[in-house]
Amino acid sequence: MLPLLALAASFLVPNGDVPPAPPPAHRAKGNLASYILDSDYPRDAVQRGEQGVTGFSLDVDTTGRVSDCRVTASSGSASLDEATCRIFRERAQFEPARDEQGRPVPDHIASRMRWVLPASDSSSRARTNLASYLTDADYPAEAIRNGQEGTVEFQLSIGPDGLVSGCRIVTSSTYRSLDEATCRLMRARARFTPAHDAAGNAIADTVTSRIRWVMPPSQLDLTPFLRMADYPVEARPQRGSALVIVLMNVSAEGHVMQCEVSRPSYSPALDRRTCEIARTRAHFPPARDGAGNSIPRRYFGIARWGIPLP
Repeated sequence: MLPLLALAASFLVPNGDVPPAPPPAHRAKGNLASYILDSDYPRDAVQRGEQGVTGFSLDVDTTGRVSDCRVTASSGSASLDEATCRIFRERAQFEPARDEQGRPVPDHIASRMRWVLPASDSSSRARTNLASYLTDADYPAEAIRNGQEGTVEFQLSIGPDGLVSGCRIVTSSTYRSLDEATCRLMRARARFTPAHDAAGNAIADTVTSRIRWVMPPSQLDLTPFLRMADYPVEARPQRGSALVIVLMNVSAEGHVMQCEVSRPSYSPALDRRTCEIARTRAHFPPARDGAGNSIPRRYFGIARWGIPLP
């Protein structure tokens, strides 16, 4: 059984003339996907054929441990979502964020976990989960421009040295750029512990598996939709500028249908107000596919709250 799991790169906040945001946490001491074991794929999710991408936000304390985990975008499977947060609460370890004086401070990390059903016919075992070799940065530019997503089933030829000697597409995603990227990245990056014969000698083998390509979220600016009067009364005593990042599902008509906080500010009231405004007031030009048709899409929304006047 070879489950495929992947973590997208943590979302980076753009710099510039925006109010200073809390410092980003350092990278995890190891690839976050390395905390996931083959046996972690929930048994009931396997039985129901469930797979998908779970978006999540981690609260990291001053020791680098995860103090809380929230699902910001469901995979569609409660079992996969629950497993994501449970595993990272129990196992993940970070280098803590630090302030300008070098002192450890709490921080928040936003990322995604791609759960892909395990293949049942592979005799070679990957040294790490195959999908951990992919990040959002690998998403083909052509596929992003055309709003293309899909699942690629592929077969790898594994040499006695554990390297990929060949890759062929078994079931196409229907998009050439996604199919080609799958094989190109597997050939370049995947490493296996080779199969062995009865005498213990390393032998060639084949592995069949699947990768689901899910569009990485783009950014939309929510700041133009904010007004000074929107600043929550309960947040005003702190009188601080704040940056809130949310994950939004935007309809084919450009309306925000769903909003969840991905990177909170210092004020839960500001975080809630950001999503309220996104859902009730924000409107954006709709995304379009390669044929020019309006389509729904996920976005990161960035809200920069200024200090309200007295």
